This record gives sequence, C-alpha cells and structure tokens, in this order.
Amino acid sequence: MINSKTVLVFRFSAMGDVALCLPVLNEIAKLNRNVTFVLITKKKFAPLFSNQSNIEVFAIDFESDYKGLFGLWNLTKFLITKYPIDTVVDLHLNLRTYFIKLFFRFNKIECFSLNKARFEKSNLTRRTNKKLQPLKHTTERYLDVFKKTSLNLLQSQVLSGNYFGFQINNDVAKIKVGIAPFAQHKGKIWPFENYFSLFSKLNEKYSNIEYYLFGGGKLEIQQLKSLTEEFSNAHLIAGNFTLPQELEIISGLYCMLAMDSSNLHFAAISGIKTISIWGATHPFVGFGPVGNQQHEIIQNNDLSCRPCSVYGNKECFRKDYACLHSIDVQRVFDSIIKTIEA
Repeated sequence: MINSKTVLVFRFSAMGDVALCLPVLNEIAKLNRNVTFVLITKKKFAPLFSNQSNIEVFAIDFESDYKGLFGLWNLTKFLITKYPIDTVVDLHLNLRTYFIKLFFRFNKIECFSLNKARFEKSNLTRRTNKKLQPLKHTTERYLDVFKKTSLNLLQSQVLSGNYFGFQINNDVAKIKVGIAPFAQHKGKIWPFENYFSLFSKLNEKYSNIEYYLFGGGKLEIQQLKSLTEEFSNAHLIAGNFTLPQELEIISGLYCMLAMDSSNLHFAAISGIKTISIWGATHPFVGFGPVGNQQHEIIQNNDLSCRPCSVYGNKECFRKDYACLHSIDVQRVFDSIIKTIEA
C-alpha cells in the first residue's frame, strides 16, 4: 500500500475518454484516502473531478505550455518539485506521454501504462474477415493499469452509482428526456431531421414530456434552436449553462438519448437511464455506457461493414452512412417508450 504519497494520472484527449476515467479514479481514490491523485488533463475537464477530496486536477494546455521535448522535460521537473510523486499512471498512451514517462523513469519514479489493444481493435474494425467480439471496456483497461501499482483496488470491476454527487431528481410530474444529437464525427450522428418526427410522435403519446437539448458549438446550437422553435416543450441547454450546471441538469433527467459521445457517458455515470444510437462505431470496441441501470443500444447489426472505425472519424466507404440512415424513427421511438415505461 502507498503511504501518504502522490500518484500522477495522465488522461487528456476527447471529453468522453476523460469522463470514463471518473468512476475508476473516484472508486480508487475512496479506497486510498491517504494518497493524493493528481490528474493531468485539459482545464475544461476539471469540473468533472470536483467531488472527491483527494483528487486534484493539474490543468495543462500543450498547445501553449510545455511544447516540444524541452517543454516536456520542464513539465516533469516542475511536477517533481511540486508533488512527492511515488507513481505515474498513463491512461492516455501517446508519444507525448511516452517521453514524459521516460523523464520520470530517469528520476527513478515508477510508471505504468494503458494497453490500448490497438491490434484487437483493428481486427474488429477491418473491412473483411472482421472478428466481431466484445473487447474489454475502457474502464476495465483503466483499472488494469492501476492493478500494476501497489494501491488498494476494487474488489469488483462493476462501476455504478452517481459519480457527480448531485441528487437525482425523481419528479414524476414531468418526463424529462435529455437529447444529445451530436458527436465529434459524422460517422456517429443520426440524421438531425429525424428529431422533428420523433418529438411529434412522443408528444402524441405523452402530454407531460419535456426535452432538454445538449450540444456545443454555433452550428449545433442553431440546429437545436430549430427544435425549440417547433416544440414548446423543448429546452435549449447547449450554450446556456456551464459544464457543472449541465451535469446537474442531467442528474434530473428520466433518461438520455445520445450518440456514442461524452453526453452518453455523463448520463450513464450520473446513474441515468440511457438510449444510445451507434453507427460507424460499436459498443464492442469498449466505449459503451457504464453502470447497472437500463441501457438501450440501437444499432444496425445486419451491416457486415460495422464497425468500420474505433472513433467514427473515417469516411464511409459506402458513401451512404447506411449504419445511421437505416435506423428509422419508429425504432428510436420504441426504445424511448420501453425505457420510460420500464
């Protein structure tokens, strides 16, 4: 067991990847109260980790700070001066963290790294002779890194519960449904025009349903506004609230409809029921929702080309994005009804 030391944890990149660190790091931090965990990540992700007293965020912007090898060496020296570091845990694994770990090892500090399973993911996403089988979830891979350390660990790898600390609102007067229609890449986005038909069908069935619209960026907000103009029970969250405020709003939802995106993970690790639509990507790759609450997965299992990408960032070789366009409104409607009436 580590005694009164500091463990550095590296994880930057996409918000969804960082969000999946939260349940793992929170659980391990609870079991190791005498250890300070310092997460090296982007500043905008800091609010995700404010609920655990022995987790500290060291915010960094590699575009302006610590550029190049000399900058990484300076970062290493600064961190060694600032913290009594015992262990470094690399949950990111890229060229930048490779050199950072090299510098820490030069200073005789133990470093442990994530196994990204690139070969297995390549087999899962190749065009021919695809090996469609579930890989380890990303949270399990994160836990595997911590297993290499001398920290106290979880007895079980099942992660559940409300990790943001907000009280879940069980207001039965309104059916509050979160809607997060966007993702970072086109291969993960269900056609936006479908939401007009979906909302109309849901409004016919429920007089007390409310939609809370999540997203980011000017173009996404403009599209979401078109829904609020059409439907009086649709409320624009995107662009109007801070990240902590959005997380609190999510904790008051009955369920969340999302793509393979950060909002899916925010809802899942808040203990909220989820309905997720998958196109070019696949839950088998290891980025599905976590938690023991209800999760409805919507995807086209008849397309042999799926999944074609780990992150949804590849162009559709068919040119038609059939994986997303083949999912009709009725199917999504049925999944939402199933979740509401469960």
